[in-house]
Order: sequence, then structure tokens, then C-alpha cells
Amino acid sequence: NTSTGCVFTTWAGSSGVGDEAGVMSAMPADHFEQHVAAKLVSYEREIKELNILLFPEVLQRVARFNRVLSQPGGHLLLAGKSGVGRRTTCSLVAHAHAMEFVSPKMTLKYDERSFRVDLKKILADVGVDNKETLLYLEDHQLVNSAILETVNALLSGGEVPGLFTNPELETMYAPLREQMATEGSALSPFEFFTQRVKHKLHVALSMDPSDSQWAVRCESNPALFTRCS
Repeated sequence: NTSTGCVFTTWAGSSGVGDEAGVMSAMPADHFEQHVAAKLVSYEREIKELNILLFPEVLQRVARFNRVLSQPGGHLLLAGKSGVGRRTTCSLVAHAHAMEFVSPKMTLKYDERSFRVDLKKILADVGVDNKETLLYLEDHQLVNSAILETVNALLSGGEVPGLFTNPELETMYAPLREQMATEGSALSPFEFFTQRVKHKLHVALSMDPSDSQWAVRCESNPALFTRCS
């Protein structure tokens, strides 16, 4: 709450990088702004210009997104008109947490099969290579109901039944078995993989509630509300 001079954030520790995932405490509002400004400079130096001004509403959004995305398996449902800076804020917060930020590159022929191909790569990066990742999806990328149904399944259980073939699973499980042995895990490779996805994958859905499909999409995919903030 910037009006009271402090912000509750995971960046309040002495290191300012949220070493203890999800642990929030009060941080003076001016220190929070300085921290976000430093992350913005880092992002623009390493990736691209964002051209955003850190006025109070933007800083409040950063604080909210940080609260959710710092939690294991924290997901966002961002309801509202496009063009208010949600993608930009997600990019910045993901960078601040050293997360991969991914969003499907659309083509005229992009369909459910294309999305499943993209999702295989993302889940392999998360579950096998242990890369914490933010998957950002907007209305125009949900080109048919099957894509959102796939996302709903992913949000609900950390997996999409039938996404990988058995040979693909065996290829992924080989390096996982070595990692499991090192960690002394008693889980099966499938459980180990799914647990990582549940903890390390974050989904942000940016959707316009004025769209005619909004109500139907939400009713058909309950995880948008039960598993997202």
C-alpha cells in the first residue's frame, strides 16, 4: 500500500531478490520503487526497451504480480481491455525472478496442434531442465476452445494427458532419473516431472471480459478461477 508508505513484497530482504520464495514482508515504498527501477534498467539493458513509467498504479501492479508469481505454481488471470501494460509488467516481474518468459508466436495457421508442440518444449524446459517459466497467453492466441481446455488441464493437475508419446516420455525420463538419484527422490519419473511443472511453471492469461466468449470460456474451464489469482 503505497499510501501508507510501504509495500508488502518478497523483495524486502537484505538481498532484495526474494531468496525465500513467496515470503513477503514490508518494504518502504521508495525502496520498492528503486528496486523495480533497477530491475527495469537490467531488463532494458539485457532484453529490450519497455518504455514504461513507474507511476503508482504500475508499481502496485508489479507488487501484485510479484506476490502471485513468487509462489510455487502461482498463476494469473488478468481480466480487462488490452493495452494497459499487463504483458509488459509480467515480462518485468519474470525477469526480476530470473524466469523464462514465453508467449506463442502466432501464424495464420496456428492451431491446437501448434500450441501442443510449443507446450511440449515449454514443459520439457521446466520439468527436465528445471527452468522456472512464465507462459503468457492472450485472447488472440486462444484461437480455438481446445487450446484453453489444454491450459485448463495444465492448471488443474500440472499435466496434459496424452501430450507426450511413450518414446518422448522415455527420452525425458532418462536425465530425470539421474537427477532423482542425486536428490534421493522416492517419486516415479512421472511424479517428479509433474511436481516440477506444478512448482516451476506459471501461467498468465490476459483476457477481455467484454468479449462474447468470456463467460463460456470461464464456465467451461473452471481452473481459470480455482487455480489463478
